[in-house]
Amino acid sequence: MASAVAGVAALVLVPRGNGGPERSPTPSVSASAPFRFTIASTTVNPRAPGKADRTEVRDAIRSVTFTMNRLYQLAFLDPAVWKSGDFSVVFGFFSPDQMAKARRDEATLTLGAGARRTYTQVEPGPGTLRIGIRTNDRGDPTAIVVRAAFTASATRKAGGTTEIRSRATYDLRLAEGGWLIVRYRAARSDREEPPGSG
Repeated sequence: MASAVAGVAALVLVPRGNGGPERSPTPSVSASAPFRFTIASTTVNPRAPGKADRTEVRDAIRSVTFTMNRLYQLAFLDPAVWKSGDFSVVFGFFSPDQMAKARRDEATLTLGAGARRTYTQVEPGPGTLRIGIRTNDRGDPTAIVVRAAFTASATRKAGGTTEIRSRATYDLRLAEGGWLIVRYRAARSDREEPPGSG
């Protein structure tokens, strides 16, 4: 997948927090504690050299970070979702032409339909985002690439824990209501720990 931020070093911004807008592509489904990624880096690639609207860029960073926080909370951490075995709410973060693919990749993009039979609880671990933004001739953000690294610890009903380890790259475009994923590449490398380990 082509990266929208390959070879860029024009402008680097680091936002002060992981806030976001009031809206997201999908509604909240429970009152579980919110999950927040740490932003490891943000890079801006202006189409017009030296031209990027800093306010719009900061707003885009906040918005897309909010989107990623909600996506992973619903996909891996919210018991109202994974204990139901229905991850339909997650696929609202994807553009219409990516939804079918995302559904086929449910086991990679979410805790999985079998999670309710496997785990008793899931606790978040460290998570980081690397955000690359492309702007148009006016300096407005038009495309974002997010590289997400996520971990969580899931307690198994049979004993022991599973370290959930997800790595993904998402291409996002701005749509009505927020940023939507228009392309992605994701992988899992979970590791099981037997009872009494650690």
